[in-house]
Amino acid sequence: FSYTTAPLNDGEHALYAESEGEIAEEVMVTIDATPAAVNKIEVTPNPVAPGENVTITMTSDPGLESVSAIFGDVIVQLSQGRAPNDDTFTGTVTAPSATGSYPVDVLLIDAQGNESSFAEAATLAVDENLQQVDVAFHVPSRVAGVVSTPGSGRVNLTWNAAADDTGIAFYRIYYGIDRNNLNSVVNTFDAGTAWYLPGLQNGVQYFFQVVGVDDENNEGDQRSAVVSAIPDGSFFGVPEPSPVSSELGVGGAPVVGPPATLPEDGPGMLGILIPFLSAGISGIAIRVKRKLK
Repeated sequence: FSYTTAPLNDGEHALYAESEGEIAEEVMVTIDATPAAVNKIEVTPNPVAPGENVTITMTSDPGLESVSAIFGDVIVQLSQGRAPNDDTFTGTVTAPSATGSYPVDVLLIDAQGNESSFAEAATLAVDENLQQVDVAFHVPSRVAGVVSTPGSGRVNLTWNAAADDTGIAFYRIYYGIDRNNLNSVVNTFDAGTAWYLPGLQNGVQYFFQVVGVDDENNEGDQRSAVVSAIPDGSFFGVPEPSPVSSELGVGGAPVVGPPATLPEDGPGMLGILIPFLSAGISGIAIRVKRKLK
């Protein structure tokens, strides 16, 4: 015996047979001819850098048998949320390696086996400009070859140039009378490697360290070795040798601090520095001035 019903609407229907007053047990039939639909779909982040992970989140009818996102040649199964009747499905895919716009297609299969597909349900933009580039960061190298030379109420300092990727803008000099607490600071004018510190007290030992500062105002992470000197007194050694700088004056004596200027016309004075050793004391210079005609 067979029987074909008239077209039935979506929903549950009870079927039973009756013969000569006998009624058979009901059979429940669910009719669902309406395919599932995509209510909402999101792709995040979007746009995205090549090779980054992307999360696809979609809402549709609860209880679907299968939810797939088709991304190029990749099919990603989306998982339903754990809550009862949860209508949210999520999955993760890796963005392509090339810049461009990529469609995301969706395929849904409900519990009755009805399939529904949605072409270009979403679009993912891949932009290589969003890639994070690791830039090596280097602070100025440690200053070496610092030499301190005492004078009356002042100390001259010279050193070897530091190196830096962006270039040295100037040098910072830390100094004081406590070797472990150099609490006075002075910045040089530029990348020159010689400077003097005036206004110091004669007969007092001062300690000095030099550090480079680059064009981006980054200070070196290591100061130079500590050197010391006593203005108008004894010279307290040099921790490491220093080659003759190109910024030395006549005879190799350092020219430090802001340079002196001569008038553009008329008589002027030419300073000649003559270094010498006398009575076992080094680093002292006599300045001889000769009037120019």
